[in-house]
Amino acid sequence: MAILKRKDTDVIHVTSTYPTISDLGLIFGRIIRRPVVLAYHFDGVADGFLGLVLQRLYSRLFAKCVSLFATAIVSPTRTYAEASPVLGGLGKSIAVIPNGVDLKKFNPCVDGHEVRKRFDIPEGAKVVLFVGRLVPFKGLEYLFEGVSKMLGEREDLVLMIVGEGELKGKLMDLARRMGIDRNVVFTGRVSESLLPHCYGASDLFVLPSVGSPESFGIVLIEAFASGKPVIATCLAGVNEVIRPGVTGLIVPPKDSEALACAIRTLVSNNELRREMGRRARLLAEEKYDWNRIVNRYLEVYDLALERGRPNMQLGTE
Repeated sequence: MAILKRKDTDVIHVTSTYPTISDLGLIFGRIIRRPVVLAYHFDGVADGFLGLVLQRLYSRLFAKCVSLFATAIVSPTRTYAEASPVLGGLGKSIAVIPNGVDLKKFNPCVDGHEVRKRFDIPEGAKVVLFVGRLVPFKGLEYLFEGVSKMLGEREDLVLMIVGEGELKGKLMDLARRMGIDRNVVFTGRVSESLLPHCYGASDLFVLPSVGSPESFGIVLIEAFASGKPVIATCLAGVNEVIRPGVTGLIVPPKDSEALACAIRTLVSNNELRREMGRRARLLAEEKYDWNRIVNRYLEVYDLALERGRPNMQLGTE
């Protein structure tokens, strides 16, 4: 807040939800009489009965702050905004602006051979990629089960897990117990420069999330930009990013059989996989280019400065 006091601020941009930081940004904007743009991307995660009770209480209190103090609200997808316990019942106009992707950094021409070599992935193997934190709501155990079902048919299948998290040890143990550890590669966290090459090394991308914290899935549009078809679960927000049958496939959450079936469909059909990847890249260029996203935010800032009050009528994608 000391920084805001020192700066001649025109608009305050608050990214939610981070308890106290988001709230203070909203309240402080009202105190210094500046418009506040709330970019709402995340409902938060809570474990256990007490955690769920506290999260529900916080959501209600935060919703009141949003209603009173936000000049404009932005959500990455309309379906996530409608399902959110904070935004769903506000009755306020919400601008829908998706996340963006660097189309030069992530592109179909990025070579993945060195990644395959580094992690000892056999020549000709079909690589299923996951990128993200290894946490409960990502649903990785269901992806493991789906891959296990597939290995009876395709021994050349490799699951590459890029990322770190609290479940890494448990997931490595799970892979061993399921007898698929030879077909699962844990790369750990990789550098920003290496990440595009991980997409380049893959044949398809899977996001098996099972919970509402997955509001969009930036990794999905990174896969799109890399020219890869995707498989994801039918969650609010996520299912708005994918065009089923065009850029990828949608499956129910917590359904390993459906995941196996979707993986089978893409792995066994090279032409379909290439065509979906081509359309995915076109969609990334059309909708998720950062230049387009920045311009949409500038429009919201201009409107916030012009009107400076809640209930603004903002355009959507």
